Amino acid sequence: MRRTLCVAVLAACAPKSPPAPPPVLLRLEAPATDGIVVDGSIDPAWTHATELTVPLSEGDVKLKAAHDGKRLYLLAIWTDDAPSLNRYWRYEGDLKWKKNEREDGFAVMWSPGALSEPFRAQACAIACHGNRHVYPGEGSGVLDFWYWGAEQCAVFPQARDLWLRQGDPHRLRGDRQPDDSDNLPNLSSKYEGPCAFPQFRRPGDDRILPYGKTLKEVTPDWITKYWKDEINVGREVPLDLLRARKGSRGDVAAAGKHHALGPKWVLEMARDFATGNTDDQPLGVGPVRFAVAVFRDAAGADHAVSGPIELRFLPAP
Repeated sequence: MRRTLCVAVLAACAPKSPPAPPPVLLRLEAPATDGIVVDGSIDPAWTHATELTVPLSEGDVKLKAAHDGKRLYLLAIWTDDAPSLNRYWRYEGDLKWKKNEREDGFAVMWSPGALSEPFRAQACAIACHGNRHVYPGEGSGVLDFWYWGAEQCAVFPQARDLWLRQGDPHRLRGDRQPDDSDNLPNLSSKYEGPCAFPQFRRPGDDRILPYGKTLKEVTPDWITKYWKDEINVGREVPLDLLRARKGSRGDVAAAGKHHALGPKWVLEMARDFATGNTDDQPLGVGPVRFAVAVFRDAAGADHAVSGPIELRFLPAP
């Protein structure tokens, strides 16, 4: 808070400079092709698409796009020394836990036509306010967000499909879904810590925790009776109980792999042109605008963002 106030005061005292020109609008073309499998590998079909290097507020990301007449495919590649899956509770001893909420990730934000001009000037900055994503002002446009997290999306090959209405003061919301959909927070209602552990502990179980019958419900009484500090200090239990996304929440297929050669993340995403959901950006007809963000061991607003990108769909030859 103190740093934010100091920056604001310095900005107010500094001489006013002319407004910066709008960022250059990058253009990405999606040719028609077949044979792309969303698995985090670079299929030969991607050779038909031109690669675009997109500068970010820190670093850059390489993008390709393609379509098969019914579905859009996006390929994103960015450098990263090592994969980060750091969303966990760490046991500190004496029945106390420390929470960490960081992971590698990638996001796409689509702008509807009604918001194309302010989006062209600011890209996703129009929706970033501190640690919140909001779109103040009048209007009825909807911003469509796709988010892939290396840990939150580790088991099921899907991104999280989110949306934000123009003029809505709330944070990003998830698209509609049935009750048994999407991840659950591994958070106890009885104490500050996780509500479940793997029932049968094996190497790797602590890092990824799918929701299911292999979980052991945890209560303060259970910890007091069975938890031994000398064994468990430093143990890390994930923040998320992973479940598949369904309904409109599960429209976006996504799979990422970290490759040691590079080193780099390779992420593939795909979504049908038309989903039938009002909270999704229509695709496949005319150019659309979007921006991307890369999260490197990050959480919340700690991400590197792009300027506006225009995507054009090329007809089949």
